[in-house]
Amino acid sequence: LVPSVAILAQAIVAQGTLQRHHFVLSHPLPVGALEVTVSMDPLTLGAPAEVLTTDESGGDDESQHPLPVGALELSVPMDPLPVGAPAEVVTTDESGDDEESQYPFADLGRSLPAPDNPQGMCMYGCCGAIGIVLLSLFLSSFQGLHATKFALTRNTATGVVNFGSTYHGGRNFIGFWNNYLEFPADLQSIEWLDGTPPSGKLTRDLSPMQVRTSDGLMVKLGLVTQYQINKEHLSDIYRTFKLDIEGYFISNLRSQIQETIAQFRATELYENRVMVADSLMKMCQDVCKGDLKGYLTCWRIDLLEVGLDQKIEDANIREQVEKQKQKTEMMIQ
Repeated sequence: LVPSVAILAQAIVAQGTLQRHHFVLSHPLPVGALEVTVSMDPLTLGAPAEVLTTDESGGDDESQHPLPVGALELSVPMDPLPVGAPAEVVTTDESGDDEESQYPFADLGRSLPAPDNPQGMCMYGCCGAIGIVLLSLFLSSFQGLHATKFALTRNTATGVVNFGSTYHGGRNFIGFWNNYLEFPADLQSIEWLDGTPPSGKLTRDLSPMQVRTSDGLMVKLGLVTQYQINKEHLSDIYRTFKLDIEGYFISNLRSQIQETIAQFRATELYENRVMVADSLMKMCQDVCKGDLKGYLTCWRIDLLEVGLDQKIEDANIREQVEKQKQKTEMMIQ
């Protein structure tokens, strides 16, 4: 508590007339103030003034301060006071007249500590700790999301997913009690090829696909497919497939590729490559729109490799060479 101070100055003049000036000093007061100077009415005769200082704890200090004839100021030593503005001084004499004015407290150039108050120190410490905790929680509520990611949020305590908002990259205010459920926002590739893909995490690497053609031959196909998740269906994707929609897409795409290739003879995979590619692209789009309800967009599917049994491969080569010879002979004739 900030102490309040009252100064009672009593001057006894030679004529026996008693005059009292009661100074009420209201707080706040400046740090390190050790003296108050109060203007007074002129006194006809000098007499020692009795000064009584009182704070809210009830402690009183008395001291004698000489006042010269015609004194206009009373200077009273005081205890160090806390930070604040000039004090308001009210003077009252026996006639009942009151005068109110502002009097600055002198700063003697010494900075003294405030009175030791364990309860106050504890309260300030607790408030500071609470403020730091609240600030930390507020800052941790902003969580970053990579620019190549879509996301929903999930409550880490209850596990409840918020389907009302979807996010795409950046730093978002989602609350410290939530985390992200991330989905890829950029193009994803699925490769049925030998070797390791150069694009790393963006590519799902699978072995070449074994497919049977319409003439009963088993062929090994090397394919590459690219797709993208549609952000507007993010909530439906999580409700239906959780985070593994790619696995479901691969399963459906594989079965449809087998059905599509089964419509062509093995030689057509060489000779009519454009027609085969168009059929595969249409099939991929139908899988995304039909089986996956438009949750994905098929960007492309490319047939890169066609592999047959070595004996069949040699026979096809000989057949192609013979056909080429026949065409050459016809052109010469």
